[in-house]
Amino acid sequence: MSAACLVGLRPEPEPEPTAGDHPGMPRQIGEGIRFIMSGSPLRAMLAVAAMTFRGNFVPVRLLGRVTAASRLFVFGTVPLGAATAGLLASTLGIRATMWTLATLHGITPLPPLATSSRKLRDFPVSGTREAV
Repeated sequence: MSAACLVGLRPEPEPEPTAGDHPGMPRQIGEGIRFIMSGSPLRAMLAVAAMTFRGNFVPVRLLGRVTAASRLFVFGTVPLGAATAGLLASTLGIRATMWTLATLHGITPLPPLATSSRKLRDFPVSGTREAV
């Protein structure tokens, strides 16, 4: 911001529109739509459900180990994914990499559907948690 804008000699320039901005739509609504479409609320709900399930059904003596293993698999794979994406982008190009990863993201949930886990509907019976 220049000094002339601060004293009111000329109006502050309008910010450049971003790719998600639509004329006539308030900015907050556009940002809210982008947030919801990003899947962040769904990821938060799934994280809460997973932690609740783990806390209720994993024996107390194993809870720390199970939580640590879960965090290792969830957060430990992020650098591997970043390295893989970088390697693919440097060899295939960014557009081909984005399509490849989008396709993989879409087909990743399909293999478990071919197993008997798709028939599971109910959580284990409560009260199976062991005391310390």
